[in-house]
Amino acid sequence: MDYRKAAHSFISGATLGSITEFSEHFAKFGRGENLVLGVIAKLHGCVQPGRIAQESGLGSARIAAVLGALERKGLIIRSHDGQDRRHILVTLTDEGRKLAGRRYEKMLDTTARIFERMGEGDTQDFIRTHRRFIEILGQTIPKQTDEENI
Repeated sequence: MDYRKAAHSFISGATLGSITEFSEHFAKFGRGENLVLGVIAKLHGCVQPGRIAQESGLGSARIAAVLGALERKGLIIRSHDGQDRRHILVTLTDEGRKLAGRRYEKMLDTTARIFERMGEGDTQDFIRTHRRFIEILGQTIPKQTDEENI
């Protein structure tokens, strides 16, 4: 198999019409406010920004910017840790929790509809190969600095 040709076909296909829209939709989810809301919700409560960065793969500068935007929108509260005032804790507000839940449900419904159209076999194959792709990607690409994430 010509892996470079396969990679070119994969990358080229990812720029066509609805695939681009789908990629952009999930990129918006994955690179900013939606991702951070989802991470905080997944961690069930007060969490330090460093843990959010670790779980999301975003750099500390990006996390700081996203947390500022979420705080201005009233979706999170940042406060000092009662046990160690040097640490900041991030908590979802009620509105933040509701929004994170709605966005997760929307993503879940969209993905389930796509999987239903793919059928059981293709869905299982996709999930298996996607997991493997992400595993190898994590081993292949070094962690990026904040500047490289821009």
